[in-house]
Amino acid sequence: MNKFYENERVFIFQNSYGKAYDVVRFTGKGSMDIDVDYSTSTSDTIGNYTSFNAPVSKFAASEVQKLKCNSGWISRETKDYLRELLLSKQVFEYKDKCLYPVVITNDKVKEFFTDDEHLYSIEIDYDRAYRDFFFQGS
Repeated sequence: MNKFYENERVFIFQNSYGKAYDVVRFTGKGSMDIDVDYSTSTSDTIGNYTSFNAPVSKFAASEVQKLKCNSGWISRETKDYLRELLLSKQVFEYKDKCLYPVVITNDKVKEFFTDDEHLYSIEIDYDRAYRDFFFQGS
């Protein structure tokens, strides 16, 4: 029986033993931001500016996808185990039958444990480990 999870994100990561990979599924809500970098050049043009000789031109553009997702409700033991994911040097997001290398960018996990709580969640921030120079769809 296949279960459908509306906000499913699957991560494959190298565990601390270094020889094996673990898989974890996040089912909480997430979001994506795009950081775009531009490179421009400026030239000194004598005379009137027209649409063909503007003094500033863009000659390169690229983007990085910055994502955030939540684990959904998990136990304290599972949350503690997810520290492996945060410390892993090699992480992939499995999406549409492809592996996308990602870099976990969390520098802090707020309220990692709280007294008298029994259900937890963790939110991770991550970037795709490459730059896009052309739009390729989601």
